[in-house]
Amino acid sequence: MPGTPLDAKTVWKEPHPQGHADHQVSRAAPWYVVPADDKENARLIVSQIVLDTLGTLQMSYPKSDAMRRQELLTIREQLLK
Repeated sequence: MPGTPLDAKTVWKEPHPQGHADHQVSRAAPWYVVPADDKENARLIVSQIVLDTLGTLQMSYPKSDAMRRQELLTIREQLLK
């Protein structure tokens, strides 16, 4: 059956070492192994990965000057009408 994992084995001329991935793994694009047979734990693991990743980002609110704040207040008043 085309497209199955067994079909992919016929593509390689030489066996790959166990755990070999064809894609580069880096800090910018890490790979995680998440069990697919336990949805509750899989969701917890993915949630923790997302939280950890968001925690490493140095995010902050954009700075605005007095003119921009006034503009936003005017827009807010119009939306509340």
